Amino acid sequence: MISLSRIIKSSLALQKEINRKIEIQHVMPKTGKREERSCQPDARSEADALLKETERKYQEAKKKMEQERLQHEGFLLRSKEEWQQQVIAERENARQTGYQEGFSAGEMEGRESYENLLTMAKATVDRSKEDYLRYLESAEPMIIELASKMARKLVGDVLTENPEAWKDLIKRLLNEVREYPDVKLYVHPNWYEATQNAKQEIQQVLMHSATLFIYPDFELNENNCVVEFPFGKIEAGLDSQLNELKKKLIETLGEYHAEHK
Repeated sequence: MISLSRIIKSSLALQKEINRKIEIQHVMPKTGKREERSCQPDARSEADALLKETERKYQEAKKKMEQERLQHEGFLLRSKEEWQQQVIAERENARQTGYQEGFSAGEMEGRESYENLLTMAKATVDRSKEDYLRYLESAEPMIIELASKMARKLVGDVLTENPEAWKDLIKRLLNEVREYPDVKLYVHPNWYEATQNAKQEIQQVLMHSATLFIYPDFELNENNCVVEFPFGKIEAGLDSQLNELKKKLIETLGEYHAEHK
């Protein structure tokens, strides 16, 4: 059975590679405004609340299913004992009265009653399993959204606590345009001062004759940046990592459903 902790561990494992793997996506010049994405300061508390609520509902469903399973097992055991006692009583009655036909009829009736009870119990267990799977499926969007919010927050914390990770991202991006003379770098205002302070270091990636201009851009995602050169633009950020995380979560949930059909 799938565990929510397994999903969250997958999310955390993916973030450990953020300092080693930053995907850079090439895009052609485009017009229009990019969607502004604000980073809420209480994202961690919201993520923790969602996580606790999801875990609570998951544990409730799991506990309910386990209780029903134990009840059904007890029901089956009692039914079997009652049927055995009925068969013994019918056999003794037939022996005493000598009516073998009556004994056979009683034994058959008892067997049919027991089989009916087994059928009813099995149907109840199947319904409980279906209800649990439906609950889990309905919770999938919330689980995926929760993991995405946690991943975005954790990655942001990594960049904030380790400025070297941000500079490494910028250097990888500038390396793609190192041969061009004039390069413009756009960053979110929250990263503008730190990027300016590191300008001398990151500019060393470019050719000696190249000039680097750094501009703040409110339309950028906080942890994204764009470099503009004479032939186009290149954007680097965390969207690809978050999309990969969502993809892995969906695949994991899909495998679970396939195994329990």
